[in-house]
Amino acid sequence: MQLADFVDELETPSVSLTVVNVSGPGNEHVTGMFEDLFDRQQIAVETAVANAESENLVVLTKDGERVAESELGDVGDAVLFVNSDVYITGSRELEDVETPAVLAELTDVPFHATGYPSTRKEKFLLIEISRFIEALAYREGAGRLHSGFQQLSRIDDEKGTKTVYETLAATDLDTHVYGIGDWEPAGSLSAHSDHPDLDAVWFVVFVPPNDSDADHAALVCVEDDDGHWRGFWTFDRERVERIEAYVVDAYQS
Repeated sequence: MQLADFVDELETPSVSLTVVNVSGPGNEHVTGMFEDLFDRQQIAVETAVANAESENLVVLTKDGERVAESELGDVGDAVLFVNSDVYITGSRELEDVETPAVLAELTDVPFHATGYPSTRKEKFLLIEISRFIEALAYREGAGRLHSGFQQLSRIDDEKGTKTVYETLAATDLDTHVYGIGDWEPAGSLSAHSDHPDLDAVWFVVFVPPNDSDADHAALVCVEDDDGHWRGFWTFDRERVERIEAYVVDAYQS
């Protein structure tokens, strides 16, 4: 088994995002950016006019069921208007992570992304979900967190990432980091670097304590070609526990 098998086993639901009652200066442009974000995904993005809705509201529907809604401006602030400096410099702390529900709830849906040097925003959405899971683990302050970085030195190179993981390590979380062993973290971070596949996988997996009501959560991505990723995120407890079991068995042994 490989980590990619978790992506391959997904059964794609019918998913749509609808921007309702687009109104106000600039929001037509923002809606266009939002459509561009998902134009390579198996997710329909459309606009609609409705009498009983707020303006500039994004609604997520799965298999015909309305599951989440968020303000268009919040989606813009989370993904559309950001650049890599937000994550590299650490200008947003874990306490401030408020991922819009329509993004977080796009669970168990195959997602494709192109990384650097592309300027596409797809990878920023995956980074946002990574931060969402890290913030979930931080707020719980206990349980197990597994994070794959391709190269461990990325933690040290990116001030924001280093700050996040120093903050996580200061809690009661059992925190494990994975990647090619070009840097050795200090403190209570447990580093794993022996598996040859670690330079082509990206994951963040959080399993809360058994007596906790916190969500299980996982992001899984695999790199098929240079800079081209496919993956998904999930809050399904059974699936998260299976992913954690694979990570521990494959990458810690």
